[in-house]
Amino acid sequence: MAKEHNNEDVINEMNEFEKYMKNESAEQAIDLAFGAPAGFVGYTGKNFLVMIDEIQYMTEYIYKDKEEKIQAYNLPGAFHGLVELKFAPMLVAGSYIGWMMQMMQKMFVGSRLRHYPISPKLDFKGGMEAVYKYAQHYNISLTPETALIINQIVQYDPFYMTALFCSPFRDFTSVEGVINTFVEEISNKKGELYMTWMEYINISINKVNDRYAKHILLILSKNRYQKMGRDEILNQLGWSNDRDRELEEKLRALEYAGLIEGTTSSFHYQGIPDDILDLLFRERYQHEIYNKPLDIKSELRKTINDLEKDNRSLKSQVSELKGRMLELVVWRKMNQYRRKGQTISFLKNKLRAIPEDLKNHFRLAIVDSMTIRMIYLNYYIQSPETGPLELDVLVEGMSDHTYHAVLFEIKNRDEKNLPSEKDLQIFVQKIELFTYALTRQGFENIVLCPVYFSANGFDNDSEKWLHEHYIYTADMGSWEIDE
Repeated sequence: MAKEHNNEDVINEMNEFEKYMKNESAEQAIDLAFGAPAGFVGYTGKNFLVMIDEIQYMTEYIYKDKEEKIQAYNLPGAFHGLVELKFAPMLVAGSYIGWMMQMMQKMFVGSRLRHYPISPKLDFKGGMEAVYKYAQHYNISLTPETALIINQIVQYDPFYMTALFCSPFRDFTSVEGVINTFVEEISNKKGELYMTWMEYINISINKVNDRYAKHILLILSKNRYQKMGRDEILNQLGWSNDRDRELEEKLRALEYAGLIEGTTSSFHYQGIPDDILDLLFRERYQHEIYNKPLDIKSELRKTINDLEKDNRSLKSQVSELKGRMLELVVWRKMNQYRRKGQTISFLKNKLRAIPEDLKNHFRLAIVDSMTIRMIYLNYYIQSPETGPLELDVLVEGMSDHTYHAVLFEIKNRDEKNLPSEKDLQIFVQKIELFTYALTRQGFENIVLCPVYFSANGFDNDSEKWLHEHYIYTADMGSWEIDE
């Protein structure tokens, strides 16, 4: 890249670094590498973002000598000055939270690195979208029931989803098959989930590897959604109050290892709020501590049964899901045609009553014969004037300088809260902004077929206004979705 831009200064630094490496001049190579981002700013006039993933490994697996006897445990501290530069800031990430926090406290004093916890989990809707996108990517057929169970059993976590979809034990032909796949993944030594978490647990637990630490871990994991005081933990361990200091030391070690969480109070702790991790902890240590093996399959079956209680069968949940996630229903329907290489000629039969001028409009005829190229769920349009706007579903068909697409605006509201005038105007604004963006990309022939999908229909004035603006309409009835 430096050669492409003819940046001699950057090229010279790279050559200098290569020379240091060949001569085994470690200190000079480190100084040059760690100072490079600031130097590049001076050479190019551009700002840089320094990104390092799993930075905690730098404290344990890098050595100063070939014999690997002298650890460079404080190497991340060499970035100490760089983190304060506005033109070359740092973004670091790590999965071993306690380890990361210790490193930050020791090597980046004064809050030079700020802690921003990021949840690995999506919300329910995002989880369902992810499940269907994984299914599409791996060309796997799912029933609505199995899709729902996958999302719920992994608690909307994409990491767990990936492991299930890539699992050598995968069986998504039924709810029972999903459960069996999950059981194998977290109990079989060849399972991706088992291997990944055991690596994490083994590295972390080594520093506190005694029977009592494991017992404490199980106690807190069982109560992972609430804080526990040290007095409660002492009681469950069967310890007397004079062992409080010993307990506090073990709790701190477990917290630093990232196996439990501290709170704002130095007296209270809690387990990591992750049900799957709890199953892994118990699979690993329950027999050792309580002399009672864990039956994971029974536990998961109980979870599914709990979901089906109180007239909340899987079928009723799937029915409700269709209503809550109309975007996903539309997205899946379009994908069925895309995978088969078919046109979306069915679309005109999914619309509400259409005035004659719209029924005979050329855009409907073009879209009618359009082969789908790409389908986007929640497609964002960026604009400095308005900020990001979102198309709920975008169905593309294009070739060279021609762009054809169906744009869906989807609202799922009850009959008392049908789309307002402002809602309709915002959709028109999105269409105009999207057309402008396509024109700037060089498309000469743009045909957009906008569809406003309102679950429970429209009032007469709203639908007439949409038709006057060449926007088609649909609802759950026209799309044949059971309410």
